Amino acid sequence: MRYAIEELHFLVDDIVIFAWSIGGYSACWTAVNYQDIRGLVLDAVFDDVLPLAQRQMPTYTSKFVEKTIRYYLDLNNIQLLKLYNGPFYLIRRTQDEIISLIPGRLETNRGNELLFHILHYRYPLIYNDDQTLTLLRRYICSNSIQKIALLEQYCSNQRELQTRTHEYRIENPVASYPSKFGENFSLLERQRFAIYIVDQYLVDFDSQHCTPLPQTYFHVPSRCI
Repeated sequence: MRYAIEELHFLVDDIVIFAWSIGGYSACWTAVNYQDIRGLVLDAVFDDVLPLAQRQMPTYTSKFVEKTIRYYLDLNNIQLLKLYNGPFYLIRRTQDEIISLIPGRLETNRGNELLFHILHYRYPLIYNDDQTLTLLRRYICSNSIQKIALLEQYCSNQRELQTRTHEYRIENPVASYPSKFGENFSLLERQRFAIYIVDQYLVDFDSQHCTPLPQTYFHVPSRCI
């Protein structure tokens, strides 16, 4: 980052950080320490390295692995992302065999947990009850066909949702989290936005962990709400 700023003379707010896999940790750390970057793109990134480490080891070593990770290799992206107020999006590889607890099983992809916890943190007034949190997890873990059905059920009028988020951004030009968006919303309104917000942060790529990422998946992150 310092090389880009001091030697290449980039302005901080012109820089977008891209990270893949375990590199997500250093990218999140950089974003926390350079809050004015243009945005952050996380590709095939996990929430916390501990569950992945425990998966690779015999069950009886679980406690030993936990202590080792927490003392020497505590790569917890959730903790870092909660300290970052800028825009980001997550590219999730739907056939990922590395950061899924069951290789290739979308519902066990640790990127799901990253998104679940960050959205809950950023928008506590949207994700503030068991029904909405259950819907959030259900949508995040759904395949493309299931997602379409949920979108039709809850987000048929996306233009209205876009308008309301745009109005909130105008009234609150500086992003700060946890957000107050969703105050006094009904349960149905919260559920509609619970799904809509996911699609502003999550992009699915039908591939395994190491497949080269097509350039069409790159764009400058923008603030959702």
